[in-house]
Amino acid sequence: SGPDTNPKAGKKFTDRETFLAAFQNALTTKVKDEHKLVVYYGVGGIGKTTLRKELGKRLEVEKPDTVWTAIDLDTPTYREQETALFVLRNQLHEKFKINFPSFDIAYTVYWQKTHPQTPLTKDNFPLLTGANAVAGIMRVVGEMPYIGFVPKLTKAFMTGGNVFREWWRKRGEKELANLPSLEPKEISLRMPMFWASDMKDFLEEKKKDAVLFLDTYEALWDHFVYSIFKSLRQTDNTIITIKITSAETSARARQTRSGSPTSPSSRSRPAKCTSPP
Repeated sequence: SGPDTNPKAGKKFTDRETFLAAFQNALTTKVKDEHKLVVYYGVGGIGKTTLRKELGKRLEVEKPDTVWTAIDLDTPTYREQETALFVLRNQLHEKFKINFPSFDIAYTVYWQKTHPQTPLTKDNFPLLTGANAVAGIMRVVGEMPYIGFVPKLTKAFMTGGNVFREWWRKRGEKELANLPSLEPKEISLRMPMFWASDMKDFLEEKKKDAVLFLDTYEALWDHFVYSIFKSLRQTDNTIITIKITSAETSARARQTRSGSPTSPSSRSRPAKCTSPP
């Protein structure tokens, strides 16, 4: 089953006031051009995932307009960067109707390059399902050869009242111009940037804040988070909350502070909110 992004009320949640306060402070303190990061770390089994679910429940009640989602990277199938981004993309599109045109096209080209013998069909490629504008464009991308890629996309986006026309003019054509010439690994490295740029467009247009919970963060490369940081930096109040399962990993992420992460009075000590390195 997928990550729980709509947690229900359970047993009483106590003895976590310090950590709830750190999250609330990050959520309410606006600093221009700062993308905030909150880290909760400690050994396994002390309640970090329970804390993450409680934070999500409180977001639903106290900040219902906030865009948020969660992914548990302890699930082995989510540990590939492009898969994790695809899961987050699906959750946000379903829950908040966020479109990811740059990411979707990059993901489609990446999938074609890594599955050269497999036809792109609705059965094996979920972006082709449905009658929405995204599915229509993905069908066009899947059918076209790489020669003349940009002109053909331009024609598709500029025809009639396509909802992505402004996005294509503003950045899509420039961002995706060299996509067909890239190797799969090069496309994969760019996917966090494509994903975050699409997310940023939505947040700016709707004037919303966003929270991303990445549980078991150490399962993915630092590049994943840093690329999202870099692309979302101009969005004032976007927060990535990351749970790290060990103090050693937290130190490697350079987000630790002094004190025992497993002390009886404070089982999972949150690091200071910071800008990315």
